[in-house]
Amino acid sequence: MIQKSDIPARALKYSHCENIISFTQKTRTYTAHNKENKQILGFWVDGGLVTSTDTRKCDCALVVENDLCYLIELKGASVDEACEQLRITLEYFKETYQMQKFVGRIVVSRFNSHKIQSEKYRLLERKLKMIQKSYAITKKALDISEGKTPDVI
Repeated sequence: MIQKSDIPARALKYSHCENIISFTQKTRTYTAHNKENKQILGFWVDGGLVTSTDTRKCDCALVVENDLCYLIELKGASVDEACEQLRITLEYFKETYQMQKFVGRIVVSRFNSHKIQSEKYRLLERKLKMIQKSYAITKKALDISEGKTPDVI
């Protein structure tokens, strides 16, 4: 399992029971509410935990009570690229930290819904099925007038 000591100080953003967790990159923001005051670790993966430039990885991660790992990619429009980055990061976390429960989040500013069943998407889906026998992939479109609905932990 991943520990606070595994994460470089420059990458660590949250390490306690914060109520609101938020990651922002350019114009995209991922927000979660920790209503049950669970212990969390929130950190930057790309350029933080993993500094290598020769491999693709997601932008950030949120580990809840050292059990459930949210992998988060903040992307402009390429869902294909985001799926690939999540899949590679998922493999890395599974091998390096023996994590077994994952939730993937892709925050995009725009996307073509017909591309959601691409080969990279199916590769990510197969990887999730191998790790977690039961899993769900949910696609949501948010109405700007309602605001963004954050995850509740």
